[in-house]
Amino acid sequence: MSIWKRLAEPSTYAGIVGFLASLQFMGFTEAEWVTIFGAVAGAISVLAIFLPEAGNKE
Repeated sequence: MSIWKRLAEPSTYAGIVGFLASLQFMGFTEAEWVTIFGAVAGAISVLAIFLPEAGNKE
């Protein structure tokens, strides 16, 4: 499967957010972490709304 097909699946973005949540050990302060995670989660959530699942032909 090509990377572009994988990126077309909203579940991939959910996985990216989960991965980012596991990076707490990077030394960010709590305020920095909340800001970074909130921005990434918001952007990925918008993409998940508009991107169809890979098998959906709409």
